[in-house]
Amino acid sequence: MVEFFLTLPSVVKIITSLVLIVAVNRFLKQLLYSVLIGALFLGLWCGHSLFSFLFIAWQRFSSIDNLMLMVVIIEVISLSTLMSRSGVMADLVEAVRIYGA
Repeated sequence: MVEFFLTLPSVVKIITSLVLIVAVNRFLKQLLYSVLIGALFLGLWCGHSLFSFLFIAWQRFSSIDNLMLMVVIIEVISLSTLMSRSGVMADLVEAVRIYGA
């Protein structure tokens, strides 16, 4: 029975983990925990041990590309917050509404 679940196509595994993420998110109302549970479920289902899963996750999270992406996202959020507070964001949205995009 375990062999059957391990040999299912990747698409089935991914869709099942996405459904699990949505279901857990509806229950917990915390997207971070839902994604972590879904990712752990997918990793274990693909045959990784818990240590292997954590090692792979740490390698991905600590890569320079991922760290730079996090910096860019934080800067975009900070800039949009500052623009919203100063009123520039409202002016920009209004300009786009008037002149079209």
